[in-house]
Amino acid sequence: MGGQTSGTAPAKNVGATVWIPTVNEWFKAAYYDPNKGGVGVGGYWLHANQSDSMTSNDFTVAGAANYYDGNYAKDENSLPTYLTDAGAYGADSQNYYRINDMAGNVYEWNDLTGSSDLIRGIGGGAWGQSELSLRSSASAQNYEDPSNENIYYGFRVASVPEPSALVLTVLFSAACVTRRKR
Repeated sequence: MGGQTSGTAPAKNVGATVWIPTVNEWFKAAYYDPNKGGVGVGGYWLHANQSDSMTSNDFTVAGAANYYDGNYAKDENSLPTYLTDAGAYGADSQNYYRINDMAGNVYEWNDLTGSSDLIRGIGGGAWGQSELSLRSSASAQNYEDPSNENIYYGFRVASVPEPSALVLTVLFSAACVTRRKR
């Protein structure tokens, strides 16, 4: 993507397995649930934790996320923790696709939208922002100039196929065995 100046969405390389998701890819991954309205009746949640309400930023509360609710999230020593490790809020805060932290922590850059300018989408809200920034309605309309640098911005990569935990465990184990043999 470096050097992109035309303002149109760059085509993914044929066979690409990792990329920055488009606004639509990111939005669907964060908020869509194919069974929200019942089995086979899809819909979009207001929040990326399979909920239409955000509970809190407390690590011990199911469905929580890292955002500012009048207080910053706190670590195990009750100290403010602005950025959190991926998965810090546990499985109860994952979305339908079992992706962690699509709500809160940092806004995530999305790829170009195909518009005639260089604006990019950002989604998910951030650790220093209110619950309103985490909502799907906010992510659907958040766009920024990518030259803006901000402590609230980060990114996520998409991959197809996503590696399963079993595959990652097998690969890690194979790497450890190979390393020991040397």
